[in-house]
Amino acid sequence: MSRLENLISNKTIVGEPIISGNTTIIPLVTATVGVGIKLTPSALLIMQGDDVQVYSLSQKGNLAKLVEMIPDVISKLKLQEKDEQTSE
Repeated sequence: MSRLENLISNKTIVGEPIISGNTTIIPLVTATVGVGIKLTPSALLIMQGDDVQVYSLSQKGNLAKLVEMIPDVISKLKLQEKDEQTSE
């Protein structure tokens, strides 16, 4: 059994930050290495100003909450872009 445990490894990978205005989204991915490689999105780290939130993608229901938030986030990002363009 210990040989099998030595063949399988889990690591968390921090993805490339996505930055728009004062919002930064950092994806976290779990990589499982064994006979093959499996990459599974595990969480999103969302920073807006001083507010930091972590959304787990592995818990049932959290992914649905994130999907519901997408239109609001997109509209806020578009509003920020317009504000930045008008201030230039």
